[in-house]
Amino acid sequence: MLKFIAISAGLILCSCSTEYPMEPLPIAPLLHGGNSKVWMVDKIFQKKRNFAPLVNMHKDVVVFYENGNCMVQPMSTIGHVVGKKGAFKAYANDSSLTVYFKNERWDFKLKIPHADTIVLVPTKQSDLNYTMTLVPFPEF
Repeated sequence: MLKFIAISAGLILCSCSTEYPMEPLPIAPLLHGGNSKVWMVDKIFQKKRNFAPLVNMHKDVVVFYENGNCMVQPMSTIGHVVGKKGAFKAYANDSSLTVYFKNERWDFKLKIPHADTIVLVPTKQSDLNYTMTLVPFPEF
């Protein structure tokens, strides 16, 4: 029995290590879901203080599209005005996201604490200096 356990452990350890380098999973599909995906900005932190509105209807939404475009807009204005349009690039190798607007650039490091939560932490190069927590658009 001891010999069986030793052989099994050896096989498991050997099968987990290969000569091929591990490649990071692509981040962009998480953002757009293969088409477009609407995220709500649930929290906005600056110096450990949350500045996001308490009522969901007053929060912002971010839409990421598969073609690399995105839009940021207050939830209360959807259907009435066009949101702030931009483009984004997601980089799996360093878990970063850059959002380009006409006159500004938002650079973030991504943290994914849960399958349905994305935390965007601004870098020093970012024109936006808030940490944002995105959650899927809620069902009302």
